Amino acid sequence: AVVIPAPGEEFDLSKLPAMRQRYRNPPLDPEYKYGQQPRLARLTAFLVGPDKIMTAGHAGVRQLQRSAFLFDFTWDSKNGCLYKTHYEGSEIYRCKKVILHRNDKLGDYAICQLDKPVADRQPLTLEIVQDAAKIDKRPAKMISAPDGTPLKLTNQGQFLG
Repeated sequence: AVVIPAPGEEFDLSKLPAMRQRYRNPPLDPEYKYGQQPRLARLTAFLVGPDKIMTAGHAGVRQLQRSAFLFDFTWDSKNGCLYKTHYEGSEIYRCKKVILHRNDKLGDYAICQLDKPVADRQPLTLEIVQDAAKIDKRPAKMISAPDGTPLKLTNQGQFLG
């Protein structure tokens, strides 16, 4: 999922130029790798429970409380367009409350309770490692929305100790 400032009851990405002004995300330089893609996301988040989502703690509690979460903000590289451009109210998830927040030397994460359960996908299972020395250099998958562009996935990541 991506984190955006909370919209109204519907969300229409076909009105992107007007939305860029509202969300203060100017277009990227077209020479940049993803420069032709729309910028909207503020953060990346992932589902950790039916109605709980985990994201970056550096967002701050107040910003998270005023945020919404959209799933499927992805780029269809085959057709050169957004996978999905319109979200109904039932597809927009808002932060009901911030359950856990940390932004210091020991961590940068937050867990938010959503205003309703997410029914059409399964939460990720988290592996909590207390000892950083136990994290090996095995491959890792990473999902991100670089510079607010649609979500990207790589399986070429690596844990670094």
